[in-house]
Amino acid sequence: MLKRKLDSLLWEQIPTEEYLSINCRNVEQEYLDEIPFEDIYELRISRDDNYNIKVFCARDVLPYSKENDKKKKTIKLNTDNELTSIPKGKLCIKDDCYETTLMHCYINEIGGNLFKTEYKLSCDKVVCINKQHAPFALREWVLNGSQEGLRFYVNNDISYKIEGATYGLYGDFDFPHKSVSPEAEYQGGFTHIRYKDTAFDIHFMNSSYGPKWSVNFSISYFEKYGRIPDPEEREIIRDYLGFFMGKRLICLGNSIYDASGNVIGFEIDNSHIAGFNIQDICKKVSMPPIDDSSDALDDYVNELQNHIDEFSDLYKKLDFDFLFRSYWYAKEVVVPLDIPILASALEHLVVIWYKEAEDNPETTLVGKKEFSRRIKPVKDVVKKCFDDTEYKDRMIRSIESMNRMSVSERFEHFFNIIGLEIGEMEKKALSARNFPAHGNYHNNFDEYHKMSQIYRSLINRVVLKLLNYEGANGDLLRPLLRS
Repeated sequence: MLKRKLDSLLWEQIPTEEYLSINCRNVEQEYLDEIPFEDIYELRISRDDNYNIKVFCARDVLPYSKENDKKKKTIKLNTDNELTSIPKGKLCIKDDCYETTLMHCYINEIGGNLFKTEYKLSCDKVVCINKQHAPFALREWVLNGSQEGLRFYVNNDISYKIEGATYGLYGDFDFPHKSVSPEAEYQGGFTHIRYKDTAFDIHFMNSSYGPKWSVNFSISYFEKYGRIPDPEEREIIRDYLGFFMGKRLICLGNSIYDASGNVIGFEIDNSHIAGFNIQDICKKVSMPPIDDSSDALDDYVNELQNHIDEFSDLYKKLDFDFLFRSYWYAKEVVVPLDIPILASALEHLVVIWYKEAEDNPETTLVGKKEFSRRIKPVKDVVKKCFDDTEYKDRMIRSIESMNRMSVSERFEHFFNIIGLEIGEMEKKALSARNFPAHGNYHNNFDEYHKMSQIYRSLINRVVLKLLNYEGANGDLLRPLLRS
């Protein structure tokens, strides 16, 4: 069989035969006891049209014997409670060089004929680790990008070679060239970004690479740049780039290379957009938080460069992970039910910010000591009136809570402290969350759509302020004009 390197976003072209040597019989399985892997002669991994991972395996139907019956494996569930859900299966295949693991597997279908049995499985993740070689480069494959929200340099001297993927001049480094056909050379746009003690390259892929219903690109990390960031850091980087693109980036996995450009390992991920159509998501327009169309390319790239380290520092401190997951999820929810999700994301951010702010600003209406002095006579009366009931302590707590800012007051206080000016439209959008949340909204969906866009713009402006972005905080009406 002709060995093919991973040369595009079409994950079906991964030469899994190299890494899934089922003949070695060194197979470990969990919760997949219905499949006798010691008899499997074929195992394939592919993707469907929505880039979900599909696993197919088959075995010959053997005559029944007591010896075959003894070979059957059994998995005992060590649990005190009754099993209420299907356990997530796991399959690990090992040989002298590779260890390939299929995670979170479920059997979808068992079929076949008189001579063989076929099993079809779904799988959330496939990880292949080379136990003999250290990685030299790692390239992530990403869907749902945007050239509008992330601009690229275009230079004919920067070439992308399909064969080996890392051959040719790329970023700051020169790799050995291989002889390839002219049509195998791809001239594309790229951007090089420094990140803490390392760096990475963003490489735009044209429509010939990956699905045509998505803007596709790759993010490449090299040991020579300093180090290859861990998976958690790479997720932060994708959220940062996605924020400036105005789209949620969908990472399909990554390829790991040695110094010669050979694939020595990989990860394959599902699209992680459960419940939504990935093609519809990728076809939607982007809504970048800033308008960079009038800026010179160098100025824009410098702006992108200037805030990534600060974004990374704030990511854990202010739980940006929750913020952006909610932000992108709300984009796929029907109006006006998206507004409470956006409101929850912003409120969560504000609550954490108050806890983490260096000057620890108070969220009370009156100073604590002054409030305690003024409220003491009232508390004494309440104690006396409710002393003979079980509600006395509850009434006292209610009185003490009178000094706390409401959600709206806390928002206004927060905006003042970070220096973000808001107008009547933003205030109206902030209050609009109450209606759909409590089920008493009206049928003016055009108005709610407008409020939703204003809410998104407000979240964008808050993040830019927290990053100390000094340019224009985005045109507030820009998302409305594009909707």
